[in-house]
Amino acid sequence: MVTLNSAALDLVLHQLYVHFPVPGGLVRAVDGVDICFRHQQITGIIGESGCGKSVLGQAILGILPDYVARSGNIFYRSTDILAYNTSLPGFTDSKSP
Repeated sequence: MVTLNSAALDLVLHQLYVHFPVPGGLVRAVDGVDICFRHQQITGIIGESGCGKSVLGQAILGILPDYVARSGNIFYRSTDILAYNTSLPGFTDSKSP
C-alpha cells in the first residue's frame, strides 16, 4: 500500500508494469517500477538505451498503443490516473502481469 502526502508529491508510480505482446511472448519494457516525483523538484531519469525510459514517460502520459498491457498505479496528486483512465486497456490490479 502506498501512503501519499499530496503536499509533497506530485507523481507516484507504484509497481508499474508495461509489457508489449510479441510473437512468442512478451517484451517487458517496464517491470515493477516504483518512483516518486516531489513537488517543485527537478528529477531526471537516466539509463541505457532501450531500458524503458521513453515507455515509462508514455505510460505516465497515457499515450501507449491500445494493445500494450499495463498494470500498477500512477498517482497524480493522490488520484490513480491509470485506474480511472478507461481508454487504457490491460491489467486492472496492481499485481505483476
